Amino acid sequence: MQSDLITISHRATIEEAAQLLSAGGFHALPVTDHDGSLQGLLTSTDLINYLLERSPEPSAPASMLERMTVLERVLKAAELYLLSGLAETEHTRLEQAITAARRQHA
Repeated sequence: MQSDLITISHRATIEEAAQLLSAGGFHALPVTDHDGSLQGLLTSTDLINYLLERSPEPSAPASMLERMTVLERVLKAAELYLLSGLAETEHTRLEQAITAARRQHA
């Protein structure tokens, strides 16, 4: 347990969460409100699930630019997560996110 706890605001972006999780060497972030009160816990699994849910279905109509944007976001999040050293515990979900992103690109 740490005395100087790293938290994330309930108003933070997905990108901010991914950066904190990958740079911090931990698997979860306490989520706090504007008063610093604990509102929940954000895990790397939550982040991966979010990315999987936001990926459009392969049959969904999308422009090439939209598909590339989704692919870049998923691959960036996957890369940040891999660099964090935590990927071993979430290997299957990470592979699913990468596979879904690659299907969007195909």
